[in-house]
Amino acid sequence: MHNQAHEPHSPTVTALDAGFEPAASEPTQATDGGDDWLIRQLDRVLRAQRPAATAMARRMRNQNPSATPEQLVVAAERWYRRAAMGTGAGVGAAAVIPGVGTVTGVALAGAEIVGFLELTALYALTVAELSGVAADDPTRARTLVMAIMLGERGRALVLEFARNRTPGALMKSPFWGELVTQAMPTMFVGELGQRVRGAFLRRFANKQMTGALGKVIPFGIGAAVGAFGNRTLANEVIHTARGAFGPAPTQFRGALSDAALAEHDRDRSAAALERRRPLRALLPGKRDTTR
Repeated sequence: MHNQAHEPHSPTVTALDAGFEPAASEPTQATDGGDDWLIRQLDRVLRAQRPAATAMARRMRNQNPSATPEQLVVAAERWYRRAAMGTGAGVGAAAVIPGVGTVTGVALAGAEIVGFLELTALYALTVAELSGVAADDPTRARTLVMAIMLGERGRALVLEFARNRTPGALMKSPFWGELVTQAMPTMFVGELGQRVRGAFLRRFANKQMTGALGKVIPFGIGAAVGAFGNRTLANEVIHTARGAFGPAPTQFRGALSDAALAEHDRDRSAAALERRRPLRALLPGKRDTTR
């Protein structure tokens, strides 16, 4: 099992180096504070990032056809770490712009918390796709993201719950990430999610809001605090994800298998053909020859 993320050496994987933005979602502001706000934002983020993770993993495969699952996982780690650092530093730097006071800086930091959730959800769900254990169910996806962000505490919660609730014969995977996304019986997933949710709120809301205040320290110090704090969080998330999913598979599975990608390409081609038919009918002297 890999315990730490490793920077790649060769071949170079470029799909994420060129930049990949999290899926766009409706703007939000941290105006109502508290636990409910954080969970609502996580749910909103997951609605956008679950399909975005599938699209991102497919894009990575298509742009790097010779890359292995392990190399794409490493590329995702590198992208996530850089993106998280950029988000944290950006809020700290904005706080020293003339006219941007502490109140505005805190508002920016609230938006950055949502941005960090978006990045982390996209990263975690993309790694699940690359590992062949995608989380298709919303409750499973939310539980996975919260547990990964909790680090060692998240791992311990999942495994302790599984030992107490899940018959040993049903625990088909040695890795707790797959246990959350697929192997655990559905009847237990909601209860597990509630337990992870409580721990997530107790830890993450406090840690991230404390960091947010550090980013609005004047004289530019906040930018350094923000970048360093988010790098620390990102490294912890990467380390936990490695333990959650174990070594990357040697072959792509699930939606990223060769057969699944070929079927997806056929479906896209058929859909594009259907979209073109009405346009061809509007052209003078053109007959629809696609039927």
